[in-house]
Amino acid sequence: MLKNLIINIAVPEDAPGITEVRRTTWLATYPNKQAGITKSDIEAALNKRTFQEETERWRDKIEKWGSSRFWVAKDNGKVIGFASAWKEEKAYHLGGFYVLPVFQGVGIGKKLIKEILDWLGDDKDIHLEVVTYNIKAINFYKKFGFVENGLIHTEVAKISTGKEMPEIDMIKRFKL
Repeated sequence: MLKNLIINIAVPEDAPGITEVRRTTWLATYPNKQAGITKSDIEAALNKRTFQEETERWRDKIEKWGSSRFWVAKDNGKVIGFASAWKEEKAYHLGGFYVLPVFQGVGIGKKLIKEILDWLGDDKDIHLEVVTYNIKAINFYKKFGFVENGLIHTEVAKISTGKEMPEIDMIKRFKL
């Protein structure tokens, strides 16, 4: 299935694939009965922008990197995963990190996170935010030295229906 897997720095032409991966993984990952987040809630959040509008936003972000970087995982030229990270003066951040559900558990996330951690280096703490009920992701990040650092509330976690997806901060501490 993954005969031609490659991990590359994203280019603007990868934006439609990134949009597709994000939308597909959100629908598969974030509805949660216990949290009161329905599939309709996630669809409403995704439909806040059209596919094209979201794609243009990704294209713009990729073109204007600044202190950010974006990676894509491709199989036979098709984007099947992506991740982002950025550097700030006081800490580093791991941003969006998604792999299509059908490709999860086969090592793609491991390859992506290794690229990110190599780029970020180990001279500052690295933070990420993850939905509290995404246990699979939490356990994945723990394998790479991240620990839970407390519940957070951000505008990013609020979806268009007014509900909030509960998130925790995870941190990989800088070691002297």
